[in-house]
Amino acid sequence: MPETRSVLRLFLLLISICIIVPHSFALEYSVPGNTGYITTDCTIRGNTEISGNNAAWVEIDGYYQTLVLHNLKMGDDTKISKSRYTEFLPSMSDEFLVWSTKTTINSPSQIVMYNLSSKEYLYASYYPANQGMPDLSGDYLVWLDGRYFGFTNIFLKNVKNGGEGLFWESKTSDKKSLQVNDGYVFWVEKDVLYKRAVSGGVPEELEENFNSDFCVSDGKIVWDEKRNGFLVVVILDIKSRQKTVLSGNGWDIKHPYISGDIVVYEDCRSGDSDIYLYDLITKTSAVVCKKQGDQVYPKIDGYNLIWTDKAFSCSNINSFVIDSHAEPEISFSTGDSVTDGLAPLEVMFFGASTLTPGYFVEYLWDFGDGQTSKEAAPVHTYMNPGKYNVSLTVTNEFGTDLYTIPDCIIIGELPKIDFTFEETKGLYPFTTRFHEVSSGDIESRMWDFGDGTGSVLRNPYHIFRYAGQYTVSLTLSNKYGEVTEIKENLIDVGGAPGAAFVYSYDETSTDAHPVVKFMDASSGDPDSWLWYFGDETFSTEQNPVHIYEKPGMYDVSLKVSNRYAEDIKTEYGVIQSKISEYPLEELMIVPNEAGFIPGDTMQFVAAAKDSSGQTRLINPKWSISNKTVAIIDGFGTITAINIGTAVVTAEYEDISAVSLIEVGAKNYARSSALPALVMTDIPEELNEDTKKLIRIFYRSSD
Repeated sequence: MPETRSVLRLFLLLISICIIVPHSFALEYSVPGNTGYITTDCTIRGNTEISGNNAAWVEIDGYYQTLVLHNLKMGDDTKISKSRYTEFLPSMSDEFLVWSTKTTINSPSQIVMYNLSSKEYLYASYYPANQGMPDLSGDYLVWLDGRYFGFTNIFLKNVKNGGEGLFWESKTSDKKSLQVNDGYVFWVEKDVLYKRAVSGGVPEELEENFNSDFCVSDGKIVWDEKRNGFLVVVILDIKSRQKTVLSGNGWDIKHPYISGDIVVYEDCRSGDSDIYLYDLITKTSAVVCKKQGDQVYPKIDGYNLIWTDKAFSCSNINSFVIDSHAEPEISFSTGDSVTDGLAPLEVMFFGASTLTPGYFVEYLWDFGDGQTSKEAAPVHTYMNPGKYNVSLTVTNEFGTDLYTIPDCIIIGELPKIDFTFEETKGLYPFTTRFHEVSSGDIESRMWDFGDGTGSVLRNPYHIFRYAGQYTVSLTLSNKYGEVTEIKENLIDVGGAPGAAFVYSYDETSTDAHPVVKFMDASSGDPDSWLWYFGDETFSTEQNPVHIYEKPGMYDVSLKVSNRYAEDIKTEYGVIQSKISEYPLEELMIVPNEAGFIPGDTMQFVAAAKDSSGQTRLINPKWSISNKTVAIIDGFGTITAINIGTAVVTAEYEDISAVSLIEVGAKNYARSSALPALVMTDIPEELNEDTKKLIRIFYRSSD
């Protein structure tokens, strides 16, 4: 009697899981062999089966289904059976083709065996019960049978000796996915995958929560299941309980079928279902068929494959015969990697090689720069400029293939940049020329002169029209990028200085030895001064004090210079012989009316006239009425601040004078004072022409 109670539970904790992504982003394999198109019309077909050189499938034509046998080697078809009431669900071995059939709509289905050699038909069992889902392997045929109490049980038949009987009874009707292989029967019952020897014994639980179709071959089981939202293929080694999981990278992998060490399956990475192969020996995936339209339900036996081609809404049967002794064929590319760029340049190489199942492949990459690699999918970094030929040599058991891409990698260079220049300092408008002395591949250039203008010429002239320091840069570019040479504050442009000065008597001055204070009033930011006092003495101070040995008429000159130019100013002054004894009656300010632009400075001076009519320079107390408009220091220097008007006052002893200033849009100076402020006891000795030469105060006028 069959055993019905005890079940051996060995699963889960004994299983180790190895996740393998069946494709490589850098190396894609293809299977060598020949594709055949068994059918080319648009008849509906399905339920394929393969064994050796024979394939079978079911064709649907109107209300009828026809079981077709095809010889893969000879290419001929045989229509085995035709029915309106059965799906056939064929299974095949080297000797028999078996299927389930019904003669009428109400008759029980029975298992029919077709002898491939004798072409004879016979029933697997003549008991009139519903029989279905047959599977045939070697000497054994199994099927589901409902003859006992209406439950679906498993029956086993030895096709060699004809013996048959009940194999497994459990008083349930949910058994499915029945298969026999290598002396064991496999089935699913109550979502558990079982295994039991054909000789009997206790069924062994292989997998819980199992609700998939599966395929068994040589001690391995394959099926698909959903993980993380996508279908993956699971390969279970029954003996070791080790699982190999083939997963996509965001796409389904499904409908696996196994023969020996080869698993075939559908891979959906392209958007369609394509046929792929996984070699358990080399642990490598390879594409068998990738084309437009879905290629579905692959099956394999040995080196023969068949599948259903769903392209163009048809259901044609395609075949593929693996070339088991093929020499390798190789090509490669660099994919999305940059192959023409600057060092260091990292390149990932994407190979495409044939894979003969069961045979390892050796790789040798030559990157053209003296470096090699034996990795299947290397990443290499190029460090030096040049053009590099890259080659890949692939070797397997049967031969070698070499693939070379000339000038595969080009490592370029940015231009080597520099420039020279002629004059760099001068008065505005300042003209100079620049010379590019760069080398290398140059596609474009751009000068930036630092003044808002530029040039695309190689050796341009340029005019700097305003004072200032200018940073000049040159940018060169080619297809690899751009490089810039910057010379900070290279050009120095300015205005010439304007020499001017005023003077007055120092408090220590005496009649015998007049002491005069000279004050620089030059413009243009001079940075050096050279005074000649007219008595064969000189000074380099900015505001010197000079002692004259005796009164007299002296031509005083000031030479000022800055980094751009120099200027000389000479004035004539009469140094008085003694201080007037007459009382002072009138005070004058020079200028007595002036205009400023905010930020300007101007030197004011004061002179007093005594009762004898002589005029002398004095050092009064200075003040201003509105300090928000301008300020004045103790020497009479006014600095304009804001737009407006103010009154400047000079006070000396008991007399005073005022001058009106206006800060606005222009500068000017008006004066009615004596131009020379002559200090002498004999003013009649000075005629009008002599007076006009005397310029003690730089802003005085007639």
